[in-house]
Order: sequence, then structure tokens, then C-alpha cells
Amino acid sequence: MNDQNLRTGPKGLDTQQIVETAVAVLEEGGEEGFSVRKLAARVGCDPMAVLYHFGNKKGLERAIAEWLNGQITLKGVGEPWDSRLMALAMAYRALALQYPGSFPLLLRFWTTGPADLRLAEYAYVAFAEAGHSDTDVVDLCLGWYAGILGLAAADAGGLLRPAADARQALSVLDPLLFPMTSRLRTRLEQQGDRNVYERFASLLVQAVKKPRGGKHRLG
Repeated sequence: MNDQNLRTGPKGLDTQQIVETAVAVLEEGGEEGFSVRKLAARVGCDPMAVLYHFGNKKGLERAIAEWLNGQITLKGVGEPWDSRLMALAMAYRALALQYPGSFPLLLRFWTTGPADLRLAEYAYVAFAEAGHSDTDVVDLCLGWYAGILGLAAADAGGLLRPAADARQALSVLDPLLFPMTSRLRTRLEQQGDRNVYERFASLLVQAVKKPRGGKHRLG
């Protein structure tokens, strides 16, 4: 947890309290139901007093994202690099499911602060241990993060949940026009979200492994 979240500013407001209240408001109504005015009313101050601590709304969003990053506990220290990356991937999924209204903010910033950089350091070390050069560590890790964060956000948003709600649409498909979809109908209706996330996250982790005698092609 960084110092910004612990300080009390000249306006007499505790920035950690503001951030945690902002998370609560986001979780109640999502971004469409969030406003600085609503947050200020919940905290009990003027909207400008809230922005005073963060500079602007984007600064507030960055602070919220940094708080979210600070909720992740790194595990598997001393384990193989691929086990550590998989543990990090699953930690992001847990975070997304716990804070689905706030989690999308993580996709907006290259970094949010010390808590975020701590997670990046963890991933950089894993990529280096997988045998990549410094240049490839930077490029591949950024792509890996984009994939994991996007996958976690999709899971929290419902995209990876079972297709039971599409049962009606699937039931009326013409098998002659949609032979493969019709063949997969039962499997689609039984699909489990955790299974999808874990399998794809595992693929992303295994893709980090440096090909024997070669390099990943980046472009």
C-alpha cells in the first residue's frame, strides 16, 4: 500500500478512505453509475475536495487501480517460473471476480504505482527465467499482461460463463448451415467459466516458454 493512500490532505480527507469508498460506489453501479459528485456525497464533502487529492478524475481512477493492484498477494516464490506466472494469472481472475465494477480500470494504465510495479517485477523475473532477453522480456510481458487482464475482465463481465442463456438461439440453428455449432451445442451449454479461464491462461503461460534453439517472433 503506497503513501498516497495513507495520507490525510489539507482538506482533511483521508485519501485511502476516498479510494475505498470509490471502489464501493463502482461495485454498486459500475462506471455508468459512478460520478465524482456521487462519491463526494458518500464521503461527505464537496466534489472539488475529492479531486483536490488526485488532480482530476483520471488521477482518481489511477489511485483506484493502484489500490486494486495492492490487493494481490504474490504466491509461489521459489517455485518454477511457469507456476509463478499461473499463480499471478489466477490472482488477477480472483481480483476481477471480487471487484468486477472496478477491475476494468487496470486496463487503462501502463502502470499505476508501486503496487503495480511490484507485480510487474514478479512477472519480469519469470520471463527472464524462461530464457528471454531483456528486450523480449519487455515486449512479451506487456502482451501477456494484456491477454491476462483482458481475459479476467471478460470473465468478470460474464463472457466466459456457460452459454445456457443462449440455449434458445442454439436450439433453432439449422444444422445444415451451422454444422459445427450444432455439433458443439451440448458442450457450449455445459461450458464452465473457470475451465475456460484456466485453460487459456495456461496456454498464455506456456507460450512464454522460449522455443528451443530460437526466439519468439515479435513482428
